[in-house]
Amino acid sequence: PDRTNWSMPSCGTFYAVTCNGGGNPPANVSVTGVNISNTSVTLNVNQTRDLNATVLPNNATNKSVSWSSNNTSVATVNDSGLVRAVSSGSATITVRTEDGNKSATSRIIVNGNTPPPPSGNAIKIPGSFEAESYVSKSGSVRIENTPGSSGKNLGFIRNGDYVDFDIEVDSNSEYTFEVMASSRGAGGTIDILENGTRKGSVTIPVTGEWHSYKKFTTDVTLSSGNKKLRLLFKGNGGYLFNVDRVTANKVATPGPGGGGGSQTVTLSPIQDAYLQGNTRYNNTIIRIEQNRRSGYLMFDLSSINGSIEKAELKFTIASDSGNGNLTVHKGNTTNWTEQNLSNSNKPAASDLLGSISDNYAIGATKTIDLKTGTITGDRLSLVLQATSGNDFAFASKENNRVAKPQLVITYSGSRESTINNIASLAYPNPFTDKFKINLPAAHKYYGLQVVDINGRRVYNRAIKADSQEIQVDLGYLQKGVYFVQLLGLDQGEGIKLLKY
Repeated sequence: PDRTNWSMPSCGTFYAVTCNGGGNPPANVSVTGVNISNTSVTLNVNQTRDLNATVLPNNATNKSVSWSSNNTSVATVNDSGLVRAVSSGSATITVRTEDGNKSATSRIIVNGNTPPPPSGNAIKIPGSFEAESYVSKSGSVRIENTPGSSGKNLGFIRNGDYVDFDIEVDSNSEYTFEVMASSRGAGGTIDILENGTRKGSVTIPVTGEWHSYKKFTTDVTLSSGNKKLRLLFKGNGGYLFNVDRVTANKVATPGPGGGGGSQTVTLSPIQDAYLQGNTRYNNTIIRIEQNRRSGYLMFDLSSINGSIEKAELKFTIASDSGNGNLTVHKGNTTNWTEQNLSNSNKPAASDLLGSISDNYAIGATKTIDLKTGTITGDRLSLVLQATSGNDFAFASKENNRVAKPQLVITYSGSRESTINNIASLAYPNPFTDKFKINLPAAHKYYGLQVVDINGRRVYNRAIKADSQEIQVDLGYLQKGVYFVQLLGLDQGEGIKLLKY
């Protein structure tokens, strides 16, 4: 939360959260009923199932509901309708509306056998993960809601606090860690430790806000295998910063002639939800059903500085095993979020990128090869639709028990570049907060990065082929000398700038 004083504005009469300037309250639409997504469910011990409630009518004023179980020794349910099987037997889950006391039930049958633990619990490196997915912590650090989204972040971080993660490193390599962080406090550093050994550190400056997240990077060398990764927070006094998510990508190995080799990044969705009729669901699963439920994923591709050679979509079945054909289309827009997705702004299915026809057993991970020709831009929407078979559900990015969806992309192009004569113009120079770069026509630049006088990368972004002007905001950095590096497929440029 924003840790500042606030006050309620004064403007007439308030009704709920609406200020009508002293007029009449809005008309109340009473609840007439409630439906539950599954009236009967069979689970094994320790399995979970998300139940969804639909309050009627759709424009009811108060859609608040409560959940309960009549036999918590067999099955429990939380405030959002997530059912967890505890022991063999039967239980009835009831959802009840606050307005009108309307109810619906689902009968839960729990078998006695316990399934194997879900696969994919260790975080894959290279890959990305949410900061709140830690396995242990120390200090005052805690998970908090991120304003304006359904996501969460780590806040209330003080000097000496830390969080630990279980990771599985693909191979011995150097990795670029990108930390999304924001600070209205003291700022500080994050030490990265592998099995207790410090591997590197990333500086988090004061950005002026608690929830305006920016990317800060450092390179560290990790060895392959399963291990503990610790983020150790350091700073001087008070709350330091907030952390949202972390991405670890392999550092590219330059190919012959400096043109660069290939590297692979693993991305998690930045938005995901599904639509059932006119209703949007944003919870721990994405349900897919022919002619009834479609899934929508959005990925941030801005860190990909090169030509995409291969793309794979991976997801793990978390509920409702099924079968049939699943198609993956490129969505024609990215102007939606998991908070506002609707039939009016949902991306339409355009280019068919890939498909799979298979059985979808709970716990199974599926991989779909995607065509790369039309995967362009800083963001990518994917539309998932079933064309045959029975419904199933896979884990969303909010799921903390089953592996989240992943977009695995291999691309060519090197982070390294040869510094040639300057052909691009940066202005103003010196600058205070922002500067612009005019690029030459028909340039071959795919990326821009800014490093400080100690060689630490403090800013990174992709460059589109048709870009002619780029604006860079470094207002959160301290005064000093910085170097802009324009990265090209066969050449590069360096520009020295002074921030005052």
